[in-house]
This record gives sequence, structure tokens and C-alpha cells, in this order.
Amino acid sequence: MAKWQVCLVFATLLCGQVGSFLIGDFGGSFNFGDIGNIGDLGNLGDLSTFDPSSFTQSAINNLKNLPSNLQSALKNAGSLLKLSLPDLSKIPTDIFGSLSSSALGQFNASTVKALSKKFTSASTSVITHFFSNIPKSSFLSSLSSLQKLTFQPSQLKGFAKAYKKAIGDVSQWTKNAFKDFGKLVGGLSSFDLGKISKDVFDDVLGDLPVGDFSWDQAQGIFKSAKSAWGDASSWTKDQLKKLKSSAVNLPLPNVARLSADAVSSVADDWNDLIGWSHAQKAIVTNKLKTSWGRVSSWDKGSIKKISNLLDGLSVQDFSQLDFSKLISSSLRDVVGNSWLSDKQLDVVASNLKSNWGSVRQWTAKQIGEAGRSLKALLPSELFALNFSAVKDRFDDFAADCGFSFPQANVLLDRLVNVSVPSGKKLSSWSHQNLNGVGCLARGFVCGEFRQLQTGVVRYAKDIISNSDWSRPQLKLLIEKFGVVQNLLDLEGLAPGIARKQILSLNWDALSIANLSSAVLQKFDNAQLIAIAQKAVQFMGSSADSDDFWRADKIKSYGRMLRGLSRETITKLPQESFSDFVDALSGVADATQGQIETAIEGFKMYSNISKSSDLSRFSAIDIAEMGPLVISLKVDELKALSPEACQEALVQITLAGDNLYRWASKTKLVSVAKWAVDCLKAVEPILPSLTADHVALLGRLVEFLDQDASALISSDAVTNSLSLWGSFIGADQQGVEKYASLVKKYLNFNSLTVQDVIQLGNVIRGLSLSDLESIPDEAIAGAVSEIGEISSLDGERIRTLTAKVKKIWGNDVGNWTGIRLKSLGRLLAGLTSLDIESISSDAFEGVVDLLGKSDLTNEQLQAGITLAKKAWGDLKAVSAKNLRRLRNLLTSLSPNDLGDLVSKVFSCDDTLSDLGQVKGWTSDQLAKVVEKAKAQFGSVDSFFSENLGAFAEGLANSDFQSLPYEAIKQALEVLGKVNMDVGKKDAVIRRLVNQASVFNWDRSLINAAGDLLEALVQDDVQLLPTENLDAIDADTVPRLGNFFAKMAPYQLAGLAPEQTRALSAAQVSGLSAEQCTALEESDSEYHCDSASPTSAGVVNLPATVFALFSVAAMLLFN
Repeated sequence: MAKWQVCLVFATLLCGQVGSFLIGDFGGSFNFGDIGNIGDLGNLGDLSTFDPSSFTQSAINNLKNLPSNLQSALKNAGSLLKLSLPDLSKIPTDIFGSLSSSALGQFNASTVKALSKKFTSASTSVITHFFSNIPKSSFLSSLSSLQKLTFQPSQLKGFAKAYKKAIGDVSQWTKNAFKDFGKLVGGLSSFDLGKISKDVFDDVLGDLPVGDFSWDQAQGIFKSAKSAWGDASSWTKDQLKKLKSSAVNLPLPNVARLSADAVSSVADDWNDLIGWSHAQKAIVTNKLKTSWGRVSSWDKGSIKKISNLLDGLSVQDFSQLDFSKLISSSLRDVVGNSWLSDKQLDVVASNLKSNWGSVRQWTAKQIGEAGRSLKALLPSELFALNFSAVKDRFDDFAADCGFSFPQANVLLDRLVNVSVPSGKKLSSWSHQNLNGVGCLARGFVCGEFRQLQTGVVRYAKDIISNSDWSRPQLKLLIEKFGVVQNLLDLEGLAPGIARKQILSLNWDALSIANLSSAVLQKFDNAQLIAIAQKAVQFMGSSADSDDFWRADKIKSYGRMLRGLSRETITKLPQESFSDFVDALSGVADATQGQIETAIEGFKMYSNISKSSDLSRFSAIDIAEMGPLVISLKVDELKALSPEACQEALVQITLAGDNLYRWASKTKLVSVAKWAVDCLKAVEPILPSLTADHVALLGRLVEFLDQDASALISSDAVTNSLSLWGSFIGADQQGVEKYASLVKKYLNFNSLTVQDVIQLGNVIRGLSLSDLESIPDEAIAGAVSEIGEISSLDGERIRTLTAKVKKIWGNDVGNWTGIRLKSLGRLLAGLTSLDIESISSDAFEGVVDLLGKSDLTNEQLQAGITLAKKAWGDLKAVSAKNLRRLRNLLTSLSPNDLGDLVSKVFSCDDTLSDLGQVKGWTSDQLAKVVEKAKAQFGSVDSFFSENLGAFAEGLANSDFQSLPYEAIKQALEVLGKVNMDVGKKDAVIRRLVNQASVFNWDRSLINAAGDLLEALVQDDVQLLPTENLDAIDADTVPRLGNFFAKMAPYQLAGLAPEQTRALSAAQVSGLSAEQCTALEESDSEYHCDSASPTSAGVVNLPATVFALFSVAAMLLFN
């Protein structure tokens, strides 16, 4: 087609759209089908058997595709029910979900039972409609059949709604009512489960599937327990046992109120439960100290009882265990705890060396008994183990995936000949050889995997099932895997697949349902977006795309949902929104825009057009929204009934630290005020906020106003220390709020080690004088736990470290490596002289921590001095050890760093690790590139994605001369590198010249990241609006004036998390029209008070501007 013809098409579109186009806030709007076209279905007549309000687009599509005899039968309920069961079974469930109540009222019990299995793949809304409208007797008769089937938790909510409609409110249910409903009770909301009559609670608790209940549902059980048993402080051992596995969901303030005697009586039962948080275990083990006495007096019987809870002990308490007795009888009970921290394992290893002597003397039996504590040994100690003993325990070493890269590398060097006669000549290895070394294969570094024959990895199941690889290792393993036909074949290697490879696969090959959540967690956003793009392509070409969004499938997609655009979410089948919202709530990094879009779809399908409509929402309706209820507007929250309001509070608490990402601070302040009003709706006279109230409010406590904060009781504060201390996502203002509440009731001069540990992240909010007033012994005793706190600033770190030195002594040269490691982040509180004085032996134990610590340049230089003292001239240090120095190397002069380039570039893993280091100077980067060019000749000989930050040292001309494929392959890395605009422009021009910006897909836009800043205005305005939400929110502040180059309609299409990530400087560069577009797209957003500039793009209507832009591009490019 000629350019003028294309332009004519656009002109035609323009004429047809100018007067009628409705601009959505993100380039799209919800389209639930044109129900008015039902008459076009021909011989179906007036379709009086259908409920127009439930008649979905999916049902319409399926009606059209039914055989003619079934279409005829659907004319009326009488004909429908005369169909044979095989014919009835051919009718899709969404059609049953669209039948009128009068038609459904004709379904008898035998028919319903026969159809039951069909509903395992039905949407929640279809289940709700169908089972709420069939005769009560038919529904109740079908319960026994339904209980034999497997349903998703979201689907169970549909049955719960129907059952409540059939027999009434949960508060009136008898023991038999619960028994009849069986496992379907899993669909009840937290609010419903909190209304179980105290007369039947004890009788039904044993039969409830509490082990399958979610956290929020368990809170309802605990509420009913309090009604039946009284306050948690009076609960007996028998009552605690009745809670069974739901006990792991007890809120921290409740655990804190339990009596020590009751806890000690159920300790052995609780020891077998999976799901305890570390904070819960810490409270439990502290209560056991009250019942059993000092930890040093615990006998082997007691320790065996709580072997899986031992990690709850503070490192100081853990070190008090009588290892001299344990080693001879119960060592396996201790090291068998897979949750022990590295610092606790250090304690075990230290005691083993004290009791067994030098590691050189350890026997094969002792090595076996040491178990996981072996990972606490230094690489040099692992190398020193008796070879014969190590050889005998080879299978144990190969099966342990907990060793670090340096440790695995040492063990591999020692043991590889035991497994493979040819040693490390990988070119002759088979997949059996690879499987034989198991997890120790992580020790193959510096490109050793390149020696493998292609295809060997495909059959090395022990290798591909492991997901803990460095990026260079993943890349090589996938390369040696051979042709990738299905993502599932890669298993643990899947996170290493390139975006380009994903886009080349068919959708069927990208099914991720069977990939573990641990593997999916390692996919980056660009990969997830690429997978989601394939999903959208599949739906576009599939004759039955609705099947893609079946309730039983949606949940299995897991984090893939994170890659969906908001536009795609708007196009979901309307009956799928309930199940989609349920699944999206399980995606921790789902964006605010995705969540708000999903909830808007949920509301539209629920016929919610204004805030007051939400008053008819039940607690189960709110439970269907899950923690995503936080995206409701404050006016909508205020419209909720007291019942729904209480459920919403529980769901918001369930959001956890996601709350900080899913809502703005301004909104959370309003939500916190609503939350208190919600509590008052149930308790009109609210004299104080108790520990239960505080647990229910969760992270909203930090947003309470002064009056509400004053209501928090002293008991609530003391029982909530562990809760507040666990809120790692709170910002500085938030932790200062918790600190202010704590200071009202705690005497800092008398704090114990346990008090300090419970304070956790609240320590970040304490003033320097507060920290000074805490006893030195308490700080030193809790140092291992304090050292794990992130975001401690330099002044607090130095204050805390100084207090530790008062107890341990000022001569750091006498401190052991284990003691230094226990400092964690407090290592940054040592002076440069302290660091230089560390002994060579201790250095090996702390080098990895030093290399990752945030130190001043003076401290970094001291670290390098120490490294030279321990290892000698850095030029003689191996590439494998250089990677361990990491941040310390940033203190080297450009010339000294340049001397190490040949070694750095000789090892992919070292280059990759150092390329991720922040803090290189421009002179250092330039010197690294200069030396690399001298060594390799041309840039394309050493350029790769492993360069990372070193790519900043390349010149503009280097990027212009690189092969396009090399740029494309490293795009995700280049998109995160802090380059100047000139270099970004050199890279982005290569992309623009290869493919028009108008055709850039979401995965490319996401991968481009920071490079987008260099796009010129004409290109920026060609970016598809519906793809802009692919830009990560944390990228936004780094994009300079990129947003000032946008057309107003593009700004109106930004997602809320992007809008709110704009810096003040970026907003101040926007025109008045652009600011208006931002504010209209997001009711919570207001442009900075700085006066917007008058310059900017012309404020044409969105569609007009878009069409003119495309036409101009086609005509003049």
C-alpha cells in the first residue's frame, strides 16, 4: 500500500472518530460485549430462559457455537431439562450461569449432581449464580457430590454465598450445617468464620479444614475462639491443640499474650507445623525460657521437642545450648532445622571445632553428623577436610545446595576426580557426570561450562532442577541445553532464558503452570512481559480464548500475570474478574495500575457504578477482592456495611508490605481514619485501641492521626513490639511513628536483649540519644539481629557499633571472623583503623561481607590494605577471589584497577559481579575499557551483558560501531546502566533505526529502561500509549525530561504508580495541559506546586493527535 493510501485510511478513521471517540484513562475501556445483539442468534427466539443481567459475551459466543438441537432446546426451560445428561454436559457452564432464576428453578437434584463436575472449571460468578438460583433442595442434595471434587479457593466463595442464601447467616448454623457443608466451608470470609456461635464452636472446630484456611480466614477462627474461650491469655493447652495447623496464623500480639505454660504444653505439636514466621518462633522460644529455665539447662529431650523451632532463639541464646551434650546425642536434631540462620550455623560449627578439634581430624561419620553446619566452614577449612572422609561423604556434599560459590568451587576441585575420572575436562562429560556432582556444579565458574557438549544439560535433571545459578552460568547452561522447545523443559534454568528466545516460542511452549513459585520469582519484568505478550497473541488467534481465563487455569499462571498490560486486563471475560482478582492478589509485585484496573472490572461486573452501590457488598464479596480491596476509593470504603468493613480491614492487613506500593501515603492516611471509624461502627464506645485492634490495623497504625494514636493502650504497645519490628517496608517517617509509640511506655534504660530484638526495624526510628540510653549489654547481645536490619543510616550504625565495642573490647584485631560476621551491617560502623587491624585469619571469614558493605572511601581503602595483607599483591589474586572483594575495589586508583582488567575479563562471573557494583568513578570505568580494548582489540570482542556498569566507560562511537544484535542482547543491562544522555542516545538510535518506535512492544519498552530518556520528542509521541505502563515505576525518576516530551493523551495513559513516581523536577517541566492530563487520569494525583511551564505539545484530542502522528510518520519518514 502506498504511503498516501495509508494516510487516506488514517484520514478516514480521523473523520469517523473526532466526534465520537471516548478516551479511556489508559488508551482502552472495558468492553463487556454488546448484549443488545442477542436477537442476531437466529433460532433461539426470545431467549426468555436467560437472565439479561448475567448474559455474558462468553455465553453469547458459546450459544452461537452449540449444535442446532441444543440451541432449540434452550428456547425454554422445559425443553432444556428434557435433554439427556450427555447433551446437557455439552453445554458450557457460562451458559448455565446466564440462565434466569425461573429456568434454574426447574433443575432437580439428580440433574445438578450429574452436572457437578462441570463446575470445577467454572468461574466463581457462574457458580454463585447457578447454585444460588437452583432449588434449595437440589443444592443441598448435591453437597455430597461437590465435596468429592477439587475447587479453587476463589470458586469456594461462590458455594459459600449460595449456602448462606439457602440456610441463613453463619451465626445461626448448627453443627450439622457445618458438617453438611464440609470442605466447601473454605469459601467463607474471615468475618463469617468469626461469627460461629460459641455454643457449637468447640464441636465444629475439629471438623473444619483449618489447615486449608488462608491467613485471613484463620483470623476469623481466632475471633470465634475468643468469643468461646475468652482472651488469648487464658487459652489452655487443649484449646491450642484444637487450633491445629491454623496456629501458625496467630497474629504476633496474640502469640505474645499466650501463657508460657500453655505454649510449653503444645511445643512438640507446634514443632511439626509448617509456616511459622521467625518472629512467631522468637516469641514461642522466649516463652519456653520462662517455663523451662535458661537455655543452657535444656536437655536433649526438650531440644528434640522443638528442633524445628530452635531458629527462633536469638543467636546469643542459641550459643548457650549445651553443645557438649548435644554433639554426643542430639546434634542431628539441631542441624536438621533447615531454617537456622547462617549466624546460628556459625555457632554450631564453632562448637564442633571446639569439641572435635581441627577439621583435618574430622571423620566421615562426624562430617555426616555436622550436616548443614558445614556451610559455616571457610573455603580453606573445607579444603582442609580429610580427603578420605570427604570422599566417603561425597553424595552428602553433592546434595547440599546451601554452599556458596567459593565453597562449592573448593569442594569441586577436591572431589571432582571422585565422580569423574577425567576431572574438570568437561568436554568429555555426559549428563550422568553432571548429575553426579549435583549442587556442587555451582562451583564451575569463569566459563567452565563452555567446555560441555551441546545437549548434555538437557538430560542432567539434577542440574536443571536447581535454580540457584549466577547469570553467566544460567546463560551458558541454556546454551549447552540445546534447542529450547518448551519453557518447562528448562525447569530451574528458565529464569535465564533471553527475552528474544521467549518471543520466538509458541504459547504452548511457554506454559508456566508447572514451574515452581521459587523459579517464577526469579523472572524479571521484561521476561514476564514477553510471556504475557505471547499469551495475548494466543488469545487473539484462539477460537476459544475464554478457556484461557478459566478459574482453574488463572491461578496457575502465577507471576506471569505481572506481565499483563492494563489494556489486556480490561478485555478479560467479565465473568473471570473475580477469579482474576483472587489470582492477582497472590502476585506480590503486581502494579498499582494492574490492581486498580482489575478492581474496576470486578466492580463493573458487580454492577457497581457509584460509591453507594458498594453498600450491598457482603463480607464474601470483599473477601473475593482480597488485599486488592485497598485500591477502592476512600468514599467507596466508607460506603461499606459494618460487616464488609470489618472484612476489608482484615484483607488490607493481609496486603503486608505491599500496602506501601499499592496505595499512596495520602490515601493511606485517609484509609487509616476510615479504619478507626470502621472499628467504631462495631464498638461505638472505643475507649482504647487494644492489641487486637492494633493487629487488625496492621501497617495502618503508622498513618493514624494524633487523636487515634493516643488511643493505643500500653498493653497494645508492649504486645505489638514484634509486629511493628517486622514491618521492613516502612519508610523513615513510618518507623519514627512506631518509635514514638514505643517511647511512651518503654524505659529504654532497662531494655533486655529480647526487647531489643523485638524492636527490630523500629530501631531505625530511634534517635541517637534513645540508642545511647539502651544498655550496652542489650545491644551487644542482640547484635546478630540488629545487623540484619536494612536501611540503618551511618550515624545509627556508628552509635550501635561503638556500644558493641564497649562490651567486646576496642581491639578489633582480637575479634574472630565469626564475631565480625555477626556484626552484619554494623560492620560499616568500624573505623578504617579497626578494619586494617583485622587479622588475616578473620579476614577470610568476613571478606564477602566486607565486599558487599556500604563503606566510606576511607573504610574501603582500609579493606584493600587488609586484603593485600592477607592475600598479597592483588595482581596475583585469582579472578575467583577478586569477585569477592566487590565494593572494596572501587577505592583503587584507575591505574591499579586497570592492572586487574585481564583477570576480571577472564572470568564471566567476576566481570558480572563487579559490573553490578555501584560507585565506580568515570576515570576508573574509562581505564577498564581502555585496558580491555588493548587486550581484545575491538569492543565487540569483549562486549557482553556481563559488562554491567563497565559499559559506562564505552564511548559514543563504541556503541555506534557495535553489531545491532550485541546491543539487543545486552539491552536489559544497558537499560539499567547510569550512562550520560549522549551514550544513551547512541544506543537508542540503534534501536530506532532498526524498528520504528511506533512498533515497539511492551517487552522492548521495559527492557530499554533508562535509555528512553534519549528519545527525541517526535519518537516519544509515537510510543503506543497502551504500552507505556511497561515502564517500571522505579525507572521513572531517572528518565529526566522524557515525560515532558509526551503528548497530553500519553500522560493521561500513565499508570498511577508511574505518575506518583515522577520527581518534582520532572513535574515542573510539564506544561499546564500536560499537568491537567496527569490530574485527570489519577484523581489522587496533583501536580507539584511549582508553576508548570507554558511550553509543551499542542493539546490536541488524544485520538486526533495519535492519528495525525502516525499519518505524518508514514508520509514523511
